[in-house]
Amino acid sequence: MKKIVLSAFLLMLLTIGGSCGESTEEPVYQHNVSNFFSEYLNIICNSAASCSSGFVTDENRLSCPDIILHHPFPFPAFKRGHDIIFMQKYQMLDAAEKAGWIKLDMKQAEVCFDLLRDMSPCNPFEVHLADIVECATVFEGTKTIRQECDQDEECNYGWCDTRGRCPGTCVSYKEPGQACNSSMDRCSPGYTCRTSGCSKSTIGDAGDPCLTDVDCSSFLYCRRRNESDATGNCFKRKNDGEPCLDANECMTGLDCVNNICSKGRVSDTPGTQCGKMEDEHGEEVTYSCNVFAKLECGPNNTCQRFPQQGQPCREICDKSLFCDKNSGLCQYQAMIGRPCDADEQCTTFYCTNGVCGIPQCIDAQ
Repeated sequence: MKKIVLSAFLLMLLTIGGSCGESTEEPVYQHNVSNFFSEYLNIICNSAASCSSGFVTDENRLSCPDIILHHPFPFPAFKRGHDIIFMQKYQMLDAAEKAGWIKLDMKQAEVCFDLLRDMSPCNPFEVHLADIVECATVFEGTKTIRQECDQDEECNYGWCDTRGRCPGTCVSYKEPGQACNSSMDRCSPGYTCRTSGCSKSTIGDAGDPCLTDVDCSSFLYCRRRNESDATGNCFKRKNDGEPCLDANECMTGLDCVNNICSKGRVSDTPGTQCGKMEDEHGEEVTYSCNVFAKLECGPNNTCQRFPQQGQPCREICDKSLFCDKNSGLCQYQAMIGRPCDADEQCTTFYCTNGVCGIPQCIDAQ
């Protein structure tokens, strides 16, 4: 009987010891790129839907994330002034995470999400993720300086120099106060290379000094009060119906028409005329269709719903389809490893050497 009790006691100790040992192990890292972008796209789309002069509405809000993720044209989704197809960058980040080259700080992601909610963008295409320090620092690189890389996010406290080559090389940031060359170097996050060296960046809020629109944060533009002024100040972009002198003063997607920001040249209704036409003054202007309403300017110059497989198209088809320029019809996109002639023919939006693949070094400068 005593042997049985002793054996049971020893077994209990071994069980406790084993469970204690297991609790000290690091939890298995879970891939989070897909989770991050799912929440990110929902936030900027929901915020845009609450803006009365925006292009996202309660009616099309649910389709907004897919429209951004599968948009076939390059736009500055990550850095102002650097156009890129959203899916290409998404695929690169996802592949890098699975390879162990980046990890995501999901606590920092919540900081990023809270900031985005406060920013309340009226047009999701105005948000430049990597320009927002609180969002850019969600991605943590695991590669050391001088290791090969495809993108900035892979480098641990550095950036990926891909000028003239792919893969590139991880290069250290210049530190605050260090001398720098704006065409060759990058300063640590929150600092900008100026003639005096790496100086603390302004966050580009309304009223901050600027030289160009790039110096201002999303949803703002740079305006000089007088043409003779060397510098200007950041001002909030204007909504539908507000006065303007130039289109860059208006929210992305609006035109400055008769000195008024207007979305009158963007239609939400199928059958509306689109394309280049003359206005009432005889000037050539472009009328477009609201992509968030899943409309494209069709072959007959009228707004039509995103066409389906085999239907006529001009530029945009529904999700998982591309507009075949040869036939003028929507066709299914090809998977990785399948033959292709152009980026839009692939589910990854990247065609290399005649085959669909994972994008590499697509944000090279």
